[in-house]
Amino acid sequence: MIIPLIGLPHRIHLSDQLPFVVVFAIGVASCALIGMMSHLLVFRPLRAAPVLAKVVASVGILLFLQSLTALQFGSDSQRVPRILPDESVTFGSISFPRDGLWLALIVVAVARLLAAYYRYSRIGLATRAGAENERAIALGQYSPQRLAGSTWLLSSIVAGTIGILVAPTTVLNPVTYSLAVVPALAAALIGRFQSIGVAAAVGLALGSFRSIVTFQTSKAWWPRWAVSGLSDALPLIIIALALFAFGDRLPTRGSERTERMPTVIRPRNRPQVVVPLFVAGVAAILLTSGSYRFGVITSMIVSIIMLSLVLVTGMIGQISLAQAALAGLAGFTLSKLIENVGIPFPLPMCSPVLPPRYSV
Repeated sequence: MIIPLIGLPHRIHLSDQLPFVVVFAIGVASCALIGMMSHLLVFRPLRAAPVLAKVVASVGILLFLQSLTALQFGSDSQRVPRILPDESVTFGSISFPRDGLWLALIVVAVARLLAAYYRYSRIGLATRAGAENERAIALGQYSPQRLAGSTWLLSSIVAGTIGILVAPTTVLNPVTYSLAVVPALAAALIGRFQSIGVAAAVGLALGSFRSIVTFQTSKAWWPRWAVSGLSDALPLIIIALALFAFGDRLPTRGSERTERMPTVIRPRNRPQVVVPLFVAGVAAILLTSGSYRFGVITSMIVSIIMLSLVLVTGMIGQISLAQAALAGLAGFTLSKLIENVGIPFPLPMCSPVLPPRYSV
């Protein structure tokens, strides 16, 4: 058992052989610790900040933990030994391991326990009330920040427990678990961020759909264009439809104080700054080669993507997490125009429409 020290490139070596119960408890406790640190160090100071700041902080924590995991354990996919009973179950002509059924039962049980906790317990009811109005719950002698801390602790324990149990059923790497936020958001939206039961049911349905699609892609009749990407696209479609259908009726969450966004300052073109930077960029490309030139070009590409975020978020106050995807789509289209169509660079950047006989 090896525990990484957060923020330091070192580890604590406990033992090569520990009982599963001990390892499981340490893993869940680590998740609880990370959740409480996120609350105390990041989100508690941002309690009165605009929603945009909280969203940016959430993405920052996700990327930080993903990078820290890759730094400590590497980014290669790993297989985890089975935890739950995995004997094969045959249903007609389909055979699948039993641990999938156990996971579904555990998810249903956890969802029912959480729903009962927030419906019948005093702390659960106070937490729901505090989400609507912090000042009112404070008059009832409940601390909104303690309620928020207890919720962070509980949610981290639940996420860590389910994550450990799910790990043997899929490949384990930082990217796979980070992308799970997309179907989770789809399930939460359908539940309108209020119904734990509906969110759990939608999550199970999405997981079943992905398993069915993965199985059907091995069939000869399955179209080649839908071999990959279909199961990943469904949660995004659900998110878009849910926001379109009842996005304006999603519940808001009250806070003690909400600050207005600062006034946007109109940018001004300053040739005395732009021209020297442009010359320095061209010189950096011409005077470097190999991996150094690749690093310079990559830095410029990332800078342009960040500038697009400044335009979308800074100028009009909207949140976009799709800038990297849009940049990748543009690069893919550009490469296809150059290689398959034969249009030389930089003309493809000015060719939004392809001739009828060509296909990207």
